[in-house]
Amino acid sequence: MVLDYGIVHCPADWHVDESIAPGYSRLYYVKGGDALYHDQGQTLPLLERHFYVLPTAIPYKLSHDPENPFICVYLHMDFFPGNLSSIYDISASEDPVLFNLLETLSECIGKESQKLIAVLADALVLYCIEEALFTITEGMLTPLLHYITENLDRDLSVEDLSNRAGYNSQYFIRLFREELGTTPYQYIIARRMERARTLLKTGITITEVSDKTGFADVKSFSRAFRKYNSLSPSAYRENPVSGP
Repeated sequence: MVLDYGIVHCPADWHVDESIAPGYSRLYYVKGGDALYHDQGQTLPLLERHFYVLPTAIPYKLSHDPENPFICVYLHMDFFPGNLSSIYDISASEDPVLFNLLETLSECIGKESQKLIAVLADALVLYCIEEALFTITEGMLTPLLHYITENLDRDLSVEDLSNRAGYNSQYFIRLFREELGTTPYQYIIARRMERARTLLKTGITITEVSDKTGFADVKSFSRAFRKYNSLSPSAYRENPVSGP
């Protein structure tokens, strides 16, 4: 499912710091600039005319040189319940089918053709999977992650989640960190913030957003939202942050 898309010439202060595994994937078709991807195991330059599929299940950072800013076509996609645990670097210029898909997708994004963008994004992912250009996996905790996503409006305690997964709490937390690179609490907060950002764009009240994302009251929700997103829910609604 496509969460966001665009063609962007990144501003000087652009960077990404996913200190908690994001849960969705950034897909970049690089048009130019000097950008770097960093995770615990590697630093990788993002090369022009390459297609990158970024991980959903590990923390990472992105940066660029303001003197040579990052230019890309981007998609944010939810592969749930699948996970990606590493970055995939694919040379689009060496694959005519992939290259044509990406160029056509770029044209549709430029024209804001939403239905075509959704169809082409799905075709792009399907082609990459069929050609084994990247692999989406399902880990031991996949059923539980599905439960979390479907119940973000409820109280989600470690005790309840570990019981559902069939593990004691200590082992469950360790397994969760090994599989997703974060704690259950951090993962749930990240998913709630992702849901909140989506809901705030729909026009429903902040109270309703708070209820639908599992917070006890609007004050608690607003405090968490500001801490996680560096602006208030009302400010985000007025000017939704979007970008690669």
